[in-house]
Amino acid sequence: MRYLLSMLIDGLVIISIPLFYIYRRKKNLYLFTEWDGEERGDNPSVLFQNMVQVEKYWITKEKQKHLDGLFVYKYSIKSIVLHVLAGNFVFSHNIRTQFIWPLCINARKILIWHGVPLKKIGLQRSYSWSTVLWRFYSKRVRLRITPINLVFCQSEYEKKIISEAFNVKPGLIVVTGYPSYIKFIGVNTRDRGECTPSKKRVLYAPTLRDSSDVFVLILAEYFNCVALNSDFFDFYIKLHPAQVQPHDLIAPAVLNLCESADIDYGFFDFVITDYSGVAVEAILCDCKLYIYAPDVLEYSACVGLNELFYEFSNNMRSSLNEIVEDMRYGQKFAAMLTARDYYVGAVPSANVVKHIANLLVAKFNKH
Repeated sequence: MRYLLSMLIDGLVIISIPLFYIYRRKKNLYLFTEWDGEERGDNPSVLFQNMVQVEKYWITKEKQKHLDGLFVYKYSIKSIVLHVLAGNFVFSHNIRTQFIWPLCINARKILIWHGVPLKKIGLQRSYSWSTVLWRFYSKRVRLRITPINLVFCQSEYEKKIISEAFNVKPGLIVVTGYPSYIKFIGVNTRDRGECTPSKKRVLYAPTLRDSSDVFVLILAEYFNCVALNSDFFDFYIKLHPAQVQPHDLIAPAVLNLCESADIDYGFFDFVITDYSGVAVEAILCDCKLYIYAPDVLEYSACVGLNELFYEFSNNMRSSLNEIVEDMRYGQKFAAMLTARDYYVGAVPSANVVKHIANLLVAKFNKH
């Protein structure tokens, strides 16, 4: 039923497409959003904060942000007017969920993904036989109704992934580096501040999992490990922004919940993750990285993994106890340089935001 309803909406939008061409959109008006509309320090929000030569608004789903100025509630009258007038929509994931997409038809849609993908995304992802036809329809119809006009990404490696995942021609994908990665430059030389000499700081950052049961089991194992080793390490945890956060499972006495997206990885001695782009960010900050993915076979079959994940497999451990032993004695740790030197070859300089802004203005003002 959901698929049929979506197809019906698509049909109505196709019929109404000519109506969008009877007026001209404002080329200098930009609407930004990411994730659920909350600013999380990802690429769209960094651009939003630094693009000063354009008229701009941030579209949010959070009603409490519906105040005045630059933040506009997605379903407000002002937002609808802005959707009709804006010439540019900048987003991090899916324009159909992040904006009022039928009002974006003849506007320029600009995707800037939120991190180097270790897991498959979009049309790359594995599908069951029952959704094969929907996948075909999405690629042949839905993505042609709302085509992406421009993509900014981190590296040539990622360019191939984005092209396949969003059905975008390679010529529309520009390798510039990620604005949000600016904060990682030189972080490996940053003073880590005062800490207990006998303790090291450990960050655990698991990625999003659709199955809450699996997620809870993994967290329970981690918390048990924390309780047994809190004399040796200070443990922290950063959950995926879209993950339902089981705060009641977190023991404040032994664990610190990092709710901010703007994590200072230089603060930590070790980072434990699984299929998250946090792995690349940790490498950029010269953190010692461990991969803990007890559900790797199931996750690979359900979601799919890109080749970069397997580059990190040298640092994958079969149990958290083994990771703790490595962190304490450092005998098995293998430095991961591949992500820094090859896959993330376009590590951005401090002027990457200005560079992207100039590209946007120069490219789109020609039309």
